[in-house]
Amino acid sequence: MKNFKLLLSACVMMLLVCASCKNSTKEAAMVTITPDLTYWDLQGPVKHCNEVEFDNQGTMVSIGGYNPFSIEQAYREMDGDDFVEFSKWERDEEGHIASVTGIEGMSEYTWNDGRVVSAAGFEEGTVWKNDYEYDTVGRLVKLMEYIGGFEDEEDELPLWSTSEFSYLEFDSHGNWIRRAVKVTMADMENTEEYEETRTIEYYE
Repeated sequence: MKNFKLLLSACVMMLLVCASCKNSTKEAAMVTITPDLTYWDLQGPVKHCNEVEFDNQGTMVSIGGYNPFSIEQAYREMDGDDFVEFSKWERDEEGHIASVTGIEGMSEYTWNDGRVVSAAGFEEGTVWKNDYEYDTVGRLVKLMEYIGGFEDEEDELPLWSTSEFSYLEFDSHGNWIRRAVKVTMADMENTEEYEETRTIEYYE
């Protein structure tokens, strides 16, 4: 009887240890938030979001089937009758996505409190700047776009449009999968309303 109790205790302890290891492994895979996930407005163990792929640590590893952090410079390839551009992405010392460089343009991102608060760049003879506003839970609610020529100072670029976002549907991980967008041009004469959707796949 004494040996049986010792054997039973050992089995219980082994089960508890195995369960603990299993939970630890699961928790490690279920990353809640990383700079790369935040850049794409995501949280949780995301594997794919549309054409963007992440590893199980929440690091972006590819977009459109290639790793944008691994190439030395942007390039283009023919795909049928069209050119496909492959941009070079870079992170800063803190692991934030800092810039995206294409063939004819570049974007640079400014982070604050763990989120992108502004972006600026140039493309095909124009310069632009974006300012982002978030609600109290960190969802993007407003995007203000400024566009001008190279002769304009970055801080004095004229407002081009304002986009407002409202969220219509979320998945079980709290990520939005459907939202409404209202775009108002600076002249206030033209507005556009539409919905955005995205498909998200998770690590088990």
